[in-house]
Amino acid sequence: MKTVKTLDLNDAKKALAEMEKNAAKMFLKLSFCIVDSAANVILHVRMDNSMLHTFDLSRGKAYTAISMQNTTGFIHKIIEKNKMELSYFNGTVKSGWKGGVPAYSPDDDTFIGAIGVSGGTQDEDEEIAISGLKAIGFYKGLDIKNK
Repeated sequence: MKTVKTLDLNDAKKALAEMEKNAAKMFLKLSFCIVDSAANVILHVRMDNSMLHTFDLSRGKAYTAISMQNTTGFIHKIIEKNKMELSYFNGTVKSGWKGGVPAYSPDDDTFIGAIGVSGGTQDEDEEIAISGLKAIGFYKGLDIKNK
């Protein structure tokens, strides 16, 4: 039987605390979604007074980041460069906007989950998601090259 390393609830809570702290410093009202390596939701939170649509968008960004094993910012570049539509990806890409970042375990060179953030600008969403991953030690970088 294969053992799969993945983010867990403790990781998600630590990442969320860091992201909420940084969002407050930037006066942002955001939604956050943290998924495991199989894209199952571990934690999904909408800050008070954040816009309703940000909740679903944060989930789409997290799903896309783990599904594509790359940042949604990188996917955004591919979509723009090739003038593609999301339908091209047949459901594996739920969002082509920045703010979804995969969690990467350097110990065994695997993707173990993702964070999706929505409610700020694309750059703000991405910055906040990265801060959450850095807080738990699973940030690889932007524009990840697949193996």
